[in-house]
Amino acid sequence: MRSRKLAWFLMLGLLIALAGCGSDGNGGGTTVMPDPPPVDMDALNAAKAAAMTAYNEAKQAVADVEAHKSADMDSYNMAVAKRNDAEAANDKAQEAETVADAEKYRDMARTANMDAMTYAGMVTTAAGTAADRAMAAAIAPAIADPDGDGVIVGVDQATPPASQTALRKDDRPGGSATPAERVTFMVAAGGAVTVDLDGTGGTEPTDTLDKNDMIDDDNDGQTPMVPLKNQFQKQDGEPAALEGFTGSVHERTMEKVTDTLTVYTNAEDNADQAYQMYYERGDVAARDGITSIADNSDIGTGDDAYMANVITFSDDVSDISDEIVATRFRVGNDITASGAFTDDADTEDVKENEVTGSFNGIPGTYICTAGNCTIGTDENGRVDTFTGTWTFTPTEAGSKMMVQDVIPDADFLTFGYWLQATEQDDGSMKYGINSFYAGAQPFTGTGVEGTAEYSGKATGLYARKTFNDKGVGTPTSSGQFTADANLMAYFGGGDVAVNLQNSITGTVSNFMDDSGNMIDDDWSVKLNRAAISSGADPAGATTLIIAAGDTVGTTARPATTTGGGSWQGAFYGNPMNADGAIVNDPSTLAAENAPTGVAGEFNGHFSNGHVIGAFGATKK
Repeated sequence: MRSRKLAWFLMLGLLIALAGCGSDGNGGGTTVMPDPPPVDMDALNAAKAAAMTAYNEAKQAVADVEAHKSADMDSYNMAVAKRNDAEAANDKAQEAETVADAEKYRDMARTANMDAMTYAGMVTTAAGTAADRAMAAAIAPAIADPDGDGVIVGVDQATPPASQTALRKDDRPGGSATPAERVTFMVAAGGAVTVDLDGTGGTEPTDTLDKNDMIDDDNDGQTPMVPLKNQFQKQDGEPAALEGFTGSVHERTMEKVTDTLTVYTNAEDNADQAYQMYYERGDVAARDGITSIADNSDIGTGDDAYMANVITFSDDVSDISDEIVATRFRVGNDITASGAFTDDADTEDVKENEVTGSFNGIPGTYICTAGNCTIGTDENGRVDTFTGTWTFTPTEAGSKMMVQDVIPDADFLTFGYWLQATEQDDGSMKYGINSFYAGAQPFTGTGVEGTAEYSGKATGLYARKTFNDKGVGTPTSSGQFTADANLMAYFGGGDVAVNLQNSITGTVSNFMDDSGNMIDDDWSVKLNRAAISSGADPAGATTLIIAAGDTVGTTARPATTTGGGSWQGAFYGNPMNADGAIVNDPSTLAAENAPTGVAGEFNGHFSNGHVIGAFGATKK
């Protein structure tokens, strides 16, 4: 105790001595402490703002996975803890009075935020995996057993009964023979696909198929078009890419049933055609807004003379308004112009009844040849009515003038798949799956010998299983697949072995998911031998088709595939000779006479999954 008092007195004495030393250097006065440096307020505020941002991001990361926390509660709880750490660090940063303290707590908030986001990401991944597994579990039965009879060919039965085929379509979406449940795919040049509900077209408004199944409710031509009830509508975006084919997706929802069609086609853009051929004499019925097409060989004189078909227009040209272009016709919207197109005899050098312009991209002259000629325009200023007799004459030889984009592709393949999702009372989904294929030109030729190789693409749906340590398989992934299709057709002739004649085989391989990743290196569907014969293909045309693979009793079955699946198809495309005529001469037997394409559908089963889909392939 005495030592403590002594130390205190010594300290007091020292302080008194120091106080006696003045700042004036003469031992008197008071000590003056320097002012602290000013705080950098910009840096302080920036650190506080950054800490707040880190906390808000951590809070949002947790909120984003709140609905999916049950997928990984451990990760969710860690994310919450790190969010709380970020909040605490931010609170201290906001209270800090120095830049150093604010930046220290800012860094702590940032670290906590990064950890919170990492754990939230784990929850998201787990939820995605759970969703994928749930989808796979729901869709796998439809892929494995597309006809819904509870039997997976080659899996449930080593020798299925003759009545069982995995391609039976009666109970699959769109498989009914009832017209109201059928679908027609209208594939335009360039790959645009329109889906017609019942395939009849005639019972619907005449403009339906031209406008992607849209209709103007009050027929006033002005209000926006609306979807026709129960029609498929083309969706934005494109499905997985298939080299050589254009894809599109079409969808409709009726009550709790959503149908989605994924369609691919290799239809090419419309080709050009010479004016004289497109506007051919006597071809009036196929040309809207035209009353007659006549040859005229008296256009021009001497070396400038040429022959060009002269077109005479009808009164109503509203269907071809976009093709009529002339500066003098631009008189305004909803205007009827008269008088200006009547020739004035007093102005011999001016032909008021002649108007320079173009028709369907072809330069030429519009001429009022009889009557009091007038024009009328629509609300957009386009010519929609002609009064009097109006003609159009090209200003150059017709053979030199090409009408753009008017000849549709007559030889293309179309294929894809149909997914039907039905919401159940408990909120779960039940799926139905179908596949389809068609061609613009069923093969009708003859005179084929030798072999023909075909290569192309396939698509459809897959379900893949994984196995636990007890060997129990569970569907874990599913979705669209893309694959390669290769087939070899053996026709007749001495160069083909007798046991192979009139048959076709093939493979579908390299199964990729819609992200371009290999689904399974071992997956390959073998299209076992099928007979080639004449008959009715699935589209109803009489043609050369891929027929039944075998017969059980008196029942023909489709050809088989890997795992006890089955497949079928048809040939499309007639090869043309140099004159553009279909080769159909039995006396010219040759492989060159073979169909230009083949399309079909298939399913297959593996120990760890199933596939169902369709393919299109062209001759190499």
